[in-house]
Amino acid sequence: MKFNLPKKIKAKKFRDNRGYFQECFKENKFKFKPVFSALSYSKKKVIRGLHFQNKFKQKIFITVLAGKIFDVCVNVDFKSKNFSKIYVNTLHEGDMLYVPINFAHGFVGMDKKNLIMYQFSNYHHKS
Repeated sequence: MKFNLPKKIKAKKFRDNRGYFQECFKENKFKFKPVFSALSYSKKKVIRGLHFQNKFKQKIFITVLAGKIFDVCVNVDFKSKNFSKIYVNTLHEGDMLYVPINFAHGFVGMDKKNLIMYQFSNYHHKS
């Protein structure tokens, strides 16, 4: 699949009396290979973002490991007919979000503890 817009993904959870198992990322579905992963821990009402890489663009795959976030993506591609369009999602534990290039991304933590895993298609650059 090729996604040009942010896409919320609700993966199936395989539940039993011990808890659940959930697949989070399949390269063949999203057509990018992460070059690194990172974690973000935020308390309630903490705002993260809006971040994007201008020169070294990144696709991002986000997984909420614990908590709940109000997530925001903004189209920052001046050439796009959807420039400045805002995409919002509420993501709960186990929810995932794919963010294509040319989107700024941020969120606010809604639970007492919010743990987010990021997978990036390119490295961060200070510039």
